[in-house]
Amino acid sequence: MTEMRRVRLGAATALVCLHVLAIAPQPTWAQPSEQPLRFVPPSRPTATVLRGRIRPIPPRCPCSFVQQKPLLTGLVFSQKTVSSRNIPPDVEVWGYTTQDYPTFWFYIPGSTQRKYVMEFSLEDEKTRTVIYKTAIASPDRSGIAAIASPAGQHPLEVGKHYRWNLSTTCEPGRLSGYIPNVYGIVVRVNPKQALAAKLSTATPQQQAALYVEHGIWHDALTTLARLRQKYPQNSKIRSNWRSLLQSVDLAEMTEQPFVEGVATTAPTLLNLPYAPNQCR
Repeated sequence: MTEMRRVRLGAATALVCLHVLAIAPQPTWAQPSEQPLRFVPPSRPTATVLRGRIRPIPPRCPCSFVQQKPLLTGLVFSQKTVSSRNIPPDVEVWGYTTQDYPTFWFYIPGSTQRKYVMEFSLEDEKTRTVIYKTAIASPDRSGIAAIASPAGQHPLEVGKHYRWNLSTTCEPGRLSGYIPNVYGIVVRVNPKQALAAKLSTATPQQQAALYVEHGIWHDALTTLARLRQKYPQNSKIRSNWRSLLQSVDLAEMTEQPFVEGVATTAPTLLNLPYAPNQCR
């Protein structure tokens, strides 16, 4: 074999090797999931009472706030309990987080004509001690808003059950016998060592998939919501957002826009003037 042929053969071999390396698959767990993100319900927390509400119950009298459609909605996992003796099933609303200061997401009806004071609270489920409370004004347009418990307040403790609640009024600026609200339970957990290791090197999209796979609702939703806000035209993120919400029966929320909650110095709900009626 001549020297020229050896050089050509060596170059061709190198090109083949480079091509093989270029198409070699990466480790499976590091790849963004090609399957739609569908939430995997985890084991139920040990608390015996997990009753909650993702939308306000219908009142028995006129109430302008709940006339706005879609209704105020908590973007949370929920499930009906098994009932007997023709008793309607309870709805359990709960979710896990690994964060000491988690973020909660709500669809809030908005209007420039009517502004409602909304109050969010987070309390220890066992002692009923309120660890965080804030008031916001309803937005100028309807959409999905985030409410984050701020760092520097009381961090959530691992294993404890906390009740979150978002309440408002039927009419702007005054209370009645009926208070539209949504509420549920959040529990902080520590991720297992193997999961923590994967999360530490994963991209945000991969982190969302890992949270979904391990049933950690609040972190999955927040991670994907932030991606949805940052890359609104990304078709993969849009598809995952849609399939995640559809998997927990929140299909009507998939195309709703994101809006900013507006902080307000208005008094808390209990300090608003009371306008008695027979609304329940």
